[in-house]
Amino acid sequence: MNKKFSTLLVGALLTTSLGAFAQGTTAVHTNKNEIGHGITLRPTATASAAVGSDITRFDADKLYQLTDADGKVLIQTRNYTTGELNMKLVEVADAPINASLWSVKVNDDNASGISFTLINKETNLELVYSHVNATLFDVATKTSDQDLPTSILEGCLTDWTWYTTDNQGNTPFAYKPVYSYFANRDSVVVLQKNDNNEIIAAKYSHDIAQTHVQAITDAVQLKPVLAGGIILTADDLNRMVDIQYDGTFGIVSAVTPNTASPLLTEKFTAVELNATDFPVVSTATATEAVRDQLGLSDTPGADALVAEEFVYLKNAKGEVLSVGTEFYSSLSKELPLVLLEDAPTRVAIPDGTNLTAGTWEARSLFRFTYYPSNDSLFIEPMNALPKNPASSLWQNPDFAFNSVYNDLTKLHTSAAATPGAGLHTAENGQVAVRIAYLTEGKAVITAKNTETDGGIELPGSLQTKFTFKDRKFDYLTRAKVDQGLYFIKDVATGKNVVDNFIGRLMLDAATTAQDYNDMPATMWVVKTTGCGDVPTVAVYNREYADEVFEGQLYTDATGTYFINKNYDSFRQKELLNEDTYTFTAVEDNEAKTSVRHGYKYLNSDDLLYTKYYLNYNLFANQELYLNVTEDKSFAPTPGQATTYELIEAKDVPVEDEEAIDVPFGYGAEIGLPQLARTAYVLKVSDKNLIDNDKVYVYLVSPQGKTPYYKAMTKAQAEDNAADNPKLGVFYLKADQVKGDEICYVLVDINSGAVLETSNGWMQAHCEDGVGEMSYLPLNNVATERASAFAVIKDDRPLYMDLGEIGKNINIFRARGTGSEFLFEDSNNQSNAPQVVKDFGYLGMTAEKIQPVGKESTKALYADYVLSSSDRMPQYLFVVRPDSVKDGKWCNTHGYNPNCEHEVDYNGYLAGSFLINLTDSVKSSTNMLNNPDVYKWQSYTRLGFVEGVHQVDADGEFLYILKDGKKLADLRTKDGVLDPRDLYNEAIFEKKPVDGLHKNYAFSLRYTDDDHKDFLLESNLDGVSHVASFKGAWVKIHNGVPVLAEYTVDNGNHADDDQKMQELINQAQIFNLEDTEDFATSNEGVSTSTVSVIAGEGKITIQNAAGKTVTVSNILGQTVTVQTLNSDNVTFSAPAGIVVVAVDGESAVKAIVK
Repeated sequence: MNKKFSTLLVGALLTTSLGAFAQGTTAVHTNKNEIGHGITLRPTATASAAVGSDITRFDADKLYQLTDADGKVLIQTRNYTTGELNMKLVEVADAPINASLWSVKVNDDNASGISFTLINKETNLELVYSHVNATLFDVATKTSDQDLPTSILEGCLTDWTWYTTDNQGNTPFAYKPVYSYFANRDSVVVLQKNDNNEIIAAKYSHDIAQTHVQAITDAVQLKPVLAGGIILTADDLNRMVDIQYDGTFGIVSAVTPNTASPLLTEKFTAVELNATDFPVVSTATATEAVRDQLGLSDTPGADALVAEEFVYLKNAKGEVLSVGTEFYSSLSKELPLVLLEDAPTRVAIPDGTNLTAGTWEARSLFRFTYYPSNDSLFIEPMNALPKNPASSLWQNPDFAFNSVYNDLTKLHTSAAATPGAGLHTAENGQVAVRIAYLTEGKAVITAKNTETDGGIELPGSLQTKFTFKDRKFDYLTRAKVDQGLYFIKDVATGKNVVDNFIGRLMLDAATTAQDYNDMPATMWVVKTTGCGDVPTVAVYNREYADEVFEGQLYTDATGTYFINKNYDSFRQKELLNEDTYTFTAVEDNEAKTSVRHGYKYLNSDDLLYTKYYLNYNLFANQELYLNVTEDKSFAPTPGQATTYELIEAKDVPVEDEEAIDVPFGYGAEIGLPQLARTAYVLKVSDKNLIDNDKVYVYLVSPQGKTPYYKAMTKAQAEDNAADNPKLGVFYLKADQVKGDEICYVLVDINSGAVLETSNGWMQAHCEDGVGEMSYLPLNNVATERASAFAVIKDDRPLYMDLGEIGKNINIFRARGTGSEFLFEDSNNQSNAPQVVKDFGYLGMTAEKIQPVGKESTKALYADYVLSSSDRMPQYLFVVRPDSVKDGKWCNTHGYNPNCEHEVDYNGYLAGSFLINLTDSVKSSTNMLNNPDVYKWQSYTRLGFVEGVHQVDADGEFLYILKDGKKLADLRTKDGVLDPRDLYNEAIFEKKPVDGLHKNYAFSLRYTDDDHKDFLLESNLDGVSHVASFKGAWVKIHNGVPVLAEYTVDNGNHADDDQKMQELINQAQIFNLEDTEDFATSNEGVSTSTVSVIAGEGKITIQNAAGKTVTVSNILGQTVTVQTLNSDNVTFSAPAGIVVVAVDGESAVKAIVK
């Protein structure tokens, strides 16, 4: 079925849906013309008569036929299957009258001249074409001898150039082409025809068509004419000229008579002349004597009356309309129309009239002529003979008074009338039903000669205009549905039109555990395909992109929508034409803006360190999780026993096969996001946070057993090939909700050989109570509950978080019953054969062994990296930390000078920072060129270099001293660094501290769920990343801390528990503890003659009597302010680094234990 191009039938009578319909488009027929939605269109049984007169001007109240030089008329044709409208030139006898009538609207913009809009009476649709879909020709082309497709009526071109005036005075309009310019008049669409006289909208450039399309000699040329009068049959009358299929009709008069007439008050059924009801007149064609007396002819003609052209009218009681025999009053000469109780053959001839059986029957027979251009009826009785009002005698009652015998004076005589032309005079009008006025001025309905001041088609000749009562053209109301995203609901059932899991249409309603806002398969994209105020549209499923309708949407009185194409099968992915729909715009922001809508998406970085539970969505038990059972199958059981890692589907099931960011759905064409989905392999986790046993979710199909999903390693899958194990690769498709959580169906896309990325292969399914997860086909039905899971994040962290406040810690490893601690070794306690003298290497000492050196300590200061993320907190490990808070600076007066030149001073933490001694820092620190001094038995060592950690407006940085320079040499008299030195590239190298792996930033990687033991994670350029199983860790090699570099991705080598253990064995497992020791030994600090001595929980100030002392922590927060009253004052202070400021002295730092 063609679902393209569809300006659907906008002219349709909304009647009962009965019967079948024909496929033809132009034949005159009486069958029920049905289109979609069970709409019965008006019949097309009444054909045109010969074309009428030319016209010289356009009248807005008239309808015209458009004819060509061959006498054919232009009609709109309809395809009853698709609802499409076309145009065709047909012979007059083949033209359904309503489809051949056009109203003409003249448009004048007072600039480019006048244009014409032509509106068809049958459809109420303009002559309208789309320039986009018009047939393009590169040269002037003759199309009338070619088998070319006809054009569909649709689009925006409704203003047509035809004539230069709408009034030509006395000159009739001539044949002219019809065309319309567009694109700033650079192009034109002109009407042409194919070899079947069907109209083609031909498109040319202006240069090819030339002015007034004179180069298109094959253009269809039309002129307007009045439609000729149509003598109506009984069926034509009962259909009211193709308004209804059958039934009764009424007649209305433009002038309301003062005396009621049954012609206007009754509903009639027209009956053809027949021998039962009119035995005499029905023989008139065969009996010359009868014809002669009734003025009838045996053959039709312009001035002839033929018996078969007459009908009689009866009402619901069986009464028959007739011309009465008595005048309205004694003073009147007008005969009323009356009702006989039955057909005249069964009603006695009135006494005294001397009417014959034939002339009595003829008084109940009428000929109806319909004039379409005026929409008027001309009603002629076969006999309206009155008695002679002068003598009250019935004279020549055996003759009929009618349009042929219209000279009443020749009948109102005592002489016997002679049949023939002598009873007719051109000076008298035809005998017709009309309005007449009694002597007292009252208007009445009568039958007599028409007035002679105009043609019979003009109301003036009848003193009124008769037409059908309630002949109303009802049209379908074309609906405008804006381009966008919608829910579509079937009105009759109240259910939504949705796609199931394979994209098959069905009606469904959301359960209490569903939210259609999460499901693109329940949503529909409406795309505008036409133009104008009520454009055609195409409707596509948001997820499956199937076009379920293209054409015109219509609306009924309730505001609901329907289609009129004969789509009758959901299985064909088509909307049903019998149904009525509502369109409701989707308001959910996620649905309208997210490229991941409808499917679970996990950031690839998150996947590296995050694990998940799968919470089974079952109303009866909310605490079921998809867990591994004792026999290694999967089933919903109570408790969070099994966690999963989700791995993006890449190189599965074969190399280069992947399902990452697979585009799907429809909507990008109208500006919605292009949807994309990623499939995941499920890996079963265990307590080891470094890696697991590489157990995956497989589908196995043991012989004689229902396939089910099983937890297996790759090696086990290979060893059990007979069970046809297949790695599960899943889309996580949103289908249900559980509170605020979306629940997802596991759609397995691995069919075995390839990944079915376009939609999937099967859906994993848990049959309640069975205990094994199997699968079901995707072709689900509305009543079927899918197994869905909420993806719950496992909150166990992968890295230790020491907090954002710096503190002193000991990092140690267990050694037998004791511990060994990391420390700064500047005295070569490791006895390495080659070292840099006095350089502080990272060393290890026993628990009760004090490191060699006056200021040596096991304590390390952990300085938080502000730029690090919550998932991987990082720290700079420092000895001899020296914290300077923000303040003011003057290049002349120094730190906090309180002078007019001062500017902001950015605080920092200075000290010796732990780094791994790889090539990334060799050339930029105070190292020598011999690499062996940084090695221990071929492993890279770690050490401490002096630097400054600072955060400023541009970011976070570590400034490392270059070329052997010392911090002590750079401090000013105030004990701080001159910012001009800090930012001098010749003195310091600026290194970013951005949360990524660096040689100087460390993270503490947990090894298990106890969250105690950790690996000290460093950096291996180009290899290390968050939660990786490869990179650089600190290991203890023969008593010396060195780097263990691990470059093999554990997920890529064979499944062997020893491989992971190799990493754990190489990288040292550490623990830590807070300590009251300090990463420095400056227990006493003097400032001028004033002494500041730090103790355990206290500060002692000497030689400062009478001065004010301010003590602050490293964050700049004031701890205490006191004015000393002696030269030896002790007061309490918090543990940690404090800043002591004494009036008149430089501020100093001290560490309170």
